[in-house]
Amino acid sequence: MDELLDVLDEQMNHIGTAPRSQVHEVGWWHQTFHCWLYDCIAGEDMLLLQRRHPSKDTNPGKWDVSCAGHLAAGELPEDGVRELQEELGVAISPSQLVKLGVARHHFRKNGVIDNEFSHVFVLRFGYVHDVRRFRVAADEVSGLYRIAVHSFKELVDGKSQSAVLEGAQWTDEGWKHDVREVQMVDLVHREPDYYRLLWQYFRVL
Repeated sequence: MDELLDVLDEQMNHIGTAPRSQVHEVGWWHQTFHCWLYDCIAGEDMLLLQRRHPSKDTNPGKWDVSCAGHLAAGELPEDGVRELQEELGVAISPSQLVKLGVARHHFRKNGVIDNEFSHVFVLRFGYVHDVRRFRVAADEVSGLYRIAVHSFKELVDGKSQSAVLEGAQWTDEGWKHDVREVQMVDLVHREPDYYRLLWQYFRVL
């Protein structure tokens, strides 16, 4: 089903609606919901990274924000909590979210022109210590992994060449414990302003 999205101009003014496929073909600006789940484990803030399913039309198989999705036409940013339910099986109220801000995202590959205003949120959530408790959408998510905030920042800032992620891979038999070493090229590209929202929240600037 080709969902209907709100189309915006570069100042985030609403100018119409269009099917998602057309939005990505033309490169119109639209809105997405991003939520970083985290928890404090052994005194250290740990972020949850999602590994995107290899069948995704953009950035297949790469590591990204815990949960993300397009906002449908008429939805408010906080309505994106439905993505948490659909992708991770997490049912919360919008009031539990902490909004960090809005970041621009530009992506162009294989005929897809993706110009997004990403509404970025964080949510402290207890399952981060045991990712096997999440009920994931198997066609969206291929794994969930933890990384310490400071380690993630060093990787993003280029201060370390790689980082070790621990978590689980989703298989036909269910969750399988997994440890991966990733480099920056393995992550979905995000602009510095996007990550700056995270660093400000965790006070690691």
